[in-house]
Amino acid sequence: MTGPQPVLPSPLLGHDDNFGKAMLAPQDFETLARWMKVAKGKALMSINDVPEIREIFAWFHMKEVQVTYTVAFKETARGRRGELLFRNFRTGFKDRLKSQPN
Repeated sequence: MTGPQPVLPSPLLGHDDNFGKAMLAPQDFETLARWMKVAKGKALMSINDVPEIREIFAWFHMKEVQVTYTVAFKETARGRRGELLFRNFRTGFKDRLKSQPN
């Protein structure tokens, strides 16, 4: 695929009101995973590291990363946090990301 790639902000499981009241339900994460599995294009998502997310997205290539949150209403919510990167494609380089089949 060439040209601009869509980037979607990922919701945080357990913080479902980040995009507005009742905009996302827990089952929406399963819908997102199904979409990523059948998407004709490449999908890369960054999302908070919680056990439920690891289970829902277990089919995808996964990498653990540390990120620093700097934009938050409460100062206590800022700082380094664990996130997960999930992708539905292989890279052209040596693929060090572990894959977990369904």
